[in-house]
Amino acid sequence: MPSFPRLFSPITIRNTEIRNRILSTGHQTYLARGGLPTEDFVAYHEARAKGGVGLIVVEAARFHHTGFTESPELVVARDDCIPGLKNLADSVHRHGGWMAPLFAGRTGIPAFANLMTMYAWPTLPSPRRLRSGGWKAALQSNVLRPRVAATTVVAELGDLKRFARPRELMGYLGLVPSEHTTGAKRRLGAITKTGNGHVRRVLVEAAWNYRFPARVSRALQVRQEHQPKAIREIAWRAQLRLGHRYRRLKARGLPHNKVCVAIARELAGFIWDIGRHVGPNA
Repeated sequence: MPSFPRLFSPITIRNTEIRNRILSTGHQTYLARGGLPTEDFVAYHEARAKGGVGLIVVEAARFHHTGFTESPELVVARDDCIPGLKNLADSVHRHGGWMAPLFAGRTGIPAFANLMTMYAWPTLPSPRRLRSGGWKAALQSNVLRPRVAATTVVAELGDLKRFARPRELMGYLGLVPSEHTTGAKRRLGAITKTGNGHVRRVLVEAAWNYRFPARVSRALQVRQEHQPKAIREIAWRAQLRLGHRYRRLKARGLPHNKVCVAIARELAGFIWDIGRHVGPNA
């Protein structure tokens, strides 16, 4: 082929020589069962190697138990996976082809997974597991009322113990004022908007809920039933403090967007406090 003169020439990747530069990209076949490759799965990839493909990238394979789903996907986290994967590799090698794995992180929220939108958060447990308790449940104890806000914070921030002080977390989220200081003059400007903008947006949206007076509804009582006393106390202090501050800032005539940003900054401090008591793996 004149347009691709090297298409059929070998290529060496590290110490492995691949017979040509034809690649079969990773894609879901839905032929695995119980996380193991079936005969149809093996035959599917063997046919591509037999047809001349040099490198076959296998579909996404789950490498951690929190990423297991009911969908027919490969799993590489158990010893019983080894014989089936070896058979798959031998079948491809028999025809001169090579295989490359495609490791998937931990699964996303099941509702989104049905839309084939998979999120890889390798440092955190799956939000599916966190739905029933742990850090997410602690954050929902009045600190973050929208459920999606708590899930986002857990997924994006990881272990908050890496922040020595709450101000470090606020700075990481870009919620602290920018500063231009010269000599004896100290000038503060708009927030820096550095760091994780996704969590910053979620916290600003969540801050809007503190326009209401502090109270514990029946739904929140149910959420707090299994939470430690320390978490419940932090949640109540957050309601009292942030609700009062919201009303004071509004009484000063500040625009509601600036009020929400100020509340979001302090909300990050309460989240940091909860993160010291409950880690993301709880």
